[in-house]
Amino acid sequence: MSGNFSGSFSSLKVHDWPERDRKLWQDARTQGGFLDDSGLAADWRPSTVVTTEYRYGTFLWWLRERGSLDANATPEARATIETIRAFIGDYSQGHATSSVADVVRTVADIVRVTAPEADVELLYGARDE
Repeated sequence: MSGNFSGSFSSLKVHDWPERDRKLWQDARTQGGFLDDSGLAADWRPSTVVTTEYRYGTFLWWLRERGSLDANATPEARATIETIRAFIGDYSQGHATSSVADVVRTVADIVRVTAPEADVELLYGARDE
């Protein structure tokens, strides 16, 4: 479905993300207690959190607009190389290469902090294609 966008994108606010994404993101940002580990994004700066939410929201918005946003899927399941390539094809129309790379890196970051066992190296490399 690549090529159907005019370069005009939006971003889903966190409250509009699928419930599973919101829960995983909340868990990743939660500070641990005395005997509990903190989430992998618990110590991120507020500005990093805001930027991450906006960029990941852009990816989710794009999935929704193309009819591919499965509310039951995890971020890891959504971020396939094929999906990322299609996103790059659409988002690169009207956006700087660095902006495309930033969103793709953010999707990889979300996968990394919500599914620590996931192999995200291919995603980090996909932005360079």
